[in-house]
Amino acid sequence: MEQHTQAPVVGIIGAGLAGLVAAYETHKLLPQATIKIYEAEDRIGGKLRTVAFEHGPVDMGAEAYLAKAQHATDFFTELGLADRLREPSGMPSMLYLPDGNGELKPLPRGTLMGIPAAAESVAHLVDEATARRIDGDHPVTWQAPTGLTQADASVADLVREVHGDQVLQRIVEPLLGGVYASSPELIGVRAALPRLAEQFDAMVAAGQTPRLTSAVKTVLTNNQSTYVADTDQPGAPKKPVFSTFVGGYADLYETLAEQSGAEIYSDAFISDINPAQNAQQGSGQWTIRGQGINDTVDALILAVPAPTAAALCSRSGVEALHQAATHLRTIPVASSTVVGLRLPEGGLPDYSGILVSRADNPTVQAKAFTFSSKKWPHIGSRPGDLVRVSYGRLDNTNPLAALTDIARADEDTLVDAALDDLHAVCGLDARTAGVEEIFVQRWYGGLPCYQVGHAERIATIDTSLQPLGTIALTGAWKHGVGVPAIIEDAQHAAHHTTRALTKS
Repeated sequence: MEQHTQAPVVGIIGAGLAGLVAAYETHKLLPQATIKIYEAEDRIGGKLRTVAFEHGPVDMGAEAYLAKAQHATDFFTELGLADRLREPSGMPSMLYLPDGNGELKPLPRGTLMGIPAAAESVAHLVDEATARRIDGDHPVTWQAPTGLTQADASVADLVREVHGDQVLQRIVEPLLGGVYASSPELIGVRAALPRLAEQFDAMVAAGQTPRLTSAVKTVLTNNQSTYVADTDQPGAPKKPVFSTFVGGYADLYETLAEQSGAEIYSDAFISDINPAQNAQQGSGQWTIRGQGINDTVDALILAVPAPTAAALCSRSGVEALHQAATHLRTIPVASSTVVGLRLPEGGLPDYSGILVSRADNPTVQAKAFTFSSKKWPHIGSRPGDLVRVSYGRLDNTNPLAALTDIARADEDTLVDAALDDLHAVCGLDARTAGVEEIFVQRWYGGLPCYQVGHAERIATIDTSLQPLGTIALTGAWKHGVGVPAIIEDAQHAAHHTTRALTKS
């Protein structure tokens, strides 16, 4: 095997989860390599952030991962973090329906991101006419949109066509909004619900008419999708849907930083990347430039949000990267804000959290509440009650425009809104009870929106970059916003560049 005569240098732009995983995986594959991570901010972790509240750490970004994604749990075990994982309490989650009298209803089980396999699971949330539509198992329109080769549709169009607005607005929209800070009007089925798309494809290939209820039922029965809320299968072992870290996600990102052996440069904004020594043929080096930075590396991994990747690729002087930038610019990103509050103990309802429907909702601006002290026993054992109130969604009509809600408001306005929303949704008067601690975390451009055709665009980007070899792109904008998906894609990026460095 032909290798570099000297230890290779691998550059990674971005010290979020993707960048740190890529560094760790590269270190495993090439222990002799020098790994340099360039992070524009003054901290590592990216969209993961654990904050030191008075009585213990609290995550103010992602707080959990889907425990059914076994490869993620195996990865954490490999890092020596198995004993740091914690399970939730099992307290129920609720839906707040502002229409009518503003009721709290149990979040339904046996759904695929809110899409039911039977009317029974959502009977408490929809009227009889909608229930009949669900059990009627009507066909769906499943075809390739103009300009695409694979069948796809927005989640909203799919659900509205078959089940109507009640399922869409009361159930699907709050769940998708919580994950993507976006709307089902903007989100494509193939990227956000890949197992459902695959089931539709299988129906078409078998000469069958694609039907939504049947397809959802099959996906749930097979238990293949990481988006299954609760399979409720007889005899199935009861596993928690989510797990978290006792010390917050800092347990993960600090361990990755340490075990990667990487040199990490903070406040290191990179403005340009350019090829050197035949990099366009997949065997050369790359130069990395920024303020006070002019480094040459043998391989390069961009682990940054889509807009940042687009800017770097467009200035690279490489046609394949210019083409990638064109596709990257079409990926909208949503900003969001989390307001963390520590309140006196005893005022929270016995729920893990509440998702808020936007249907006929003129007053409540929050999209979700997480009652951390109820959801996680290790947090519940601390003094006080910890609550996270989340804000931020993209505009349905213009996904590249600014947010339409208050996520960009000043801190006082956001805290006032959080207190008002808590009172409106669950009757908790936190002003009278007294707020003991506050932390406001803003995530600008933190979540990509997977529009119709997203999966096909990502495949085009990957194909165009394949010949370059020594460069790879990774991040939440590619194959999933959840922690397991980000880990897996970052590992693939590390393997891609390593193969180029060690090819025969």
